[in-house]
Amino acid sequence: MALIVISEKLRPFLLEIPQNGSEIKIYHNGLYLTSLINLAIYTKASQEVSVKNFSDLKDGKTVVCEMKDGSTLELNFIKMNDRILIITATAGEKGFKATLRRSMLESYLGGGERFERVEATGLYISLNTCDVAGEEKDPFGLYKPIPLLLSNRGYGIFFETPGVGYMDVAYSKDDEINLFTSLNTLTLYIIRGIDYDEILYNYYHIVGRPKIPPKWAFNTWKSRDVYQGEEEVYEDAEQMRAHKIPCNVIVIDSPWETSFNTFEFNRAQFPRPEIMLTRLRRLGYKVLLWLTPMTNKESIEEVPGCLPFAENFEYCDVNGFFFHRGDGSTYLVKWWKGVGGMFDFTNPQTRMWWIEQLEKLLQKGIDGFKLDDGELLPLDSVSHDGRRGGELHNLYPNLYVEASFEAADKYEALLFARSGYAGIAKYACLWNGDRTSDFSFATGLPSAIISCINASVSGIPFITCDIGGYIGEATAETFIRWAEFASLLPIMAIHGQGIREPWRLGESVIKIYRFYANFHVSLFPYFYSLSVETTESGSPLVRPIAYEYPFLPHTYLVDYQFFLGRNLLVAPIYSPDGSRSVYLPPGRWIDYWTGEKMEGGSFYYISNLELDKIPIYVREGSIIPLIEPVDTFVDVEDLLPEITKLSDIENKLILDVFPSEEEFVFKLYDGSIYRCKLDYNRLSITSQLSPMDRKHILLIHIDWKPVVVTSGGVPLEETSISQPEGNWIYDEKMKILKIMIPVGILLVEVFKELE
Repeated sequence: MALIVISEKLRPFLLEIPQNGSEIKIYHNGLYLTSLINLAIYTKASQEVSVKNFSDLKDGKTVVCEMKDGSTLELNFIKMNDRILIITATAGEKGFKATLRRSMLESYLGGGERFERVEATGLYISLNTCDVAGEEKDPFGLYKPIPLLLSNRGYGIFFETPGVGYMDVAYSKDDEINLFTSLNTLTLYIIRGIDYDEILYNYYHIVGRPKIPPKWAFNTWKSRDVYQGEEEVYEDAEQMRAHKIPCNVIVIDSPWETSFNTFEFNRAQFPRPEIMLTRLRRLGYKVLLWLTPMTNKESIEEVPGCLPFAENFEYCDVNGFFFHRGDGSTYLVKWWKGVGGMFDFTNPQTRMWWIEQLEKLLQKGIDGFKLDDGELLPLDSVSHDGRRGGELHNLYPNLYVEASFEAADKYEALLFARSGYAGIAKYACLWNGDRTSDFSFATGLPSAIISCINASVSGIPFITCDIGGYIGEATAETFIRWAEFASLLPIMAIHGQGIREPWRLGESVIKIYRFYANFHVSLFPYFYSLSVETTESGSPLVRPIAYEYPFLPHTYLVDYQFFLGRNLLVAPIYSPDGSRSVYLPPGRWIDYWTGEKMEGGSFYYISNLELDKIPIYVREGSIIPLIEPVDTFVDVEDLLPEITKLSDIENKLILDVFPSEEEFVFKLYDGSIYRCKLDYNRLSITSQLSPMDRKHILLIHIDWKPVVVTSGGVPLEETSISQPEGNWIYDEKMKILKIMIPVGILLVEVFKELE
């Protein structure tokens, strides 16, 4: 249950959240409470609200509150469904603060793409969309401030504030959560859930469910801060193929246009864009173009052919496409590419024109857009619908991406955004902005790890980072450690200033990067299955240790490691000495690289780990589906014949099996269900609903050689010199049993010799 106190001086009314999570009910007097939320509501952070006539409070009831100055405030209580309660209020003056009482045993996750640590408890979280690496910034600002908190007491709080605000999560006082919005409206959602998954699932009911990226997005990506010309684009595309590194996305970042933003290729930089796109398509690549939500009156000249102003600026200005000042003049915004007008997507004409520009590019063969910026809306600007920039500041990135989605969705194109607010994941996948190319805790690789974890549990499951960091030159070591981490994210993307090409960083870098690029691609069925699970249950792909163990208090202190799904525990190396501690939760774990079995419930220390290794542990009992790596997931008719593609091998599935005595079930993205159970001397692996023409390869991690292996009750032949066409072989050194099943539903049994 949860208790909401409008004024501590008056008798409280109760918000009951039953332990079974079946519904939310509102009462005016008490029952025993298992979870407490004491809520006081203020305006201007100073005027306490008192309440009268609330004894008959029920769903849909409006409570009239009398202010100390004699004015009134209406509180509205709405049950969105049996799991979500909405509290809304509107005041004549701007500024609301809600104060919630926190239990001393209560911990919180979420709060957006934060960079400092996993646990939100004890932090001041600025709700201010901000260019974190820009010149003018809020020191607490975020690219993606998501006002969502997940409590381990069985509820979540979504504090909707499209304007600037903050969340004081037991920062000022240990027993209080303070939520502040600068607007004159308060909208607070209290979300019931029996666990974090259910809270997120119900949260998605409010803001919209994440959109799964197309399959080709799960191969690796390549881009540069600046492509000086098409020769550098071809170099990246062809060198990836020459070095046998899988890759199928090229992102052409800024600049590529005649100016910012004209939506026209700079022919001095890219003389033959039509031919370039055709050539990239035949090599198996999708192409994304960089954009920002402004058109320049004054532009910097980064490359030859870039004009000092955008030719379409005057047209956009005359037609009122930009935000304006209070006096009606165009609001010119200074940004890192010059000075321009910021598109006002509250204007239907602006949206229509923007969509037309994107559709023209999509019709020419562009496959998506990298939507940069979105954080720079001035607070004193005025929109077409009369709102101030301060009322739209956090929401603006979503308006920008949503308008782009209206064009992209028609062409099944992908959007890749930097900034966003609650609900952004239903339009785009995102990256975590500009990080420095080092091991700095504040801005380097450690911060990238933390931000991806936090974004993921804040409703942004398809999150990634720039391999090597964006700002500065990356050393070979920094690049590799970043690549190892990124290989365990849904999107693995190289980008940044300076050299980021593996073939320019040395032979050892090529070898290691190739290995992890192949590893990332081989995990595709696991990634995609987790993606489907995200939309079905709310469960994020990347999650902190505390997400799976919410009632172990010390897990909230475990940073820089995460679960990928429930079965893989990833502990990236984030320091130059190759050392770190790793916490293994209760249970038995297997070192993914060595097969060593390890008991959980303890911390382990890793010292001077080789550059080519990232610690990964598998939960005993798991099944990890894999594929054979291929060059591309893109399948087009004129693809060059030497390039391997996903459709060539999609009917062959590799199952990496780590048996235990507990039955384990894994549901593949296509609905196939795989089960594994070790029962005394018999190991069984079965499937349901799997395609009859699917070939299975089983890699079973056991420390004993079987005496008999059967499929459908029929004994299989062991591979040997005399029987080279056998169906199974046991590797004594690696302790792995490999079984090949040509076609059909799995019904495999492996028998151990009786002791």
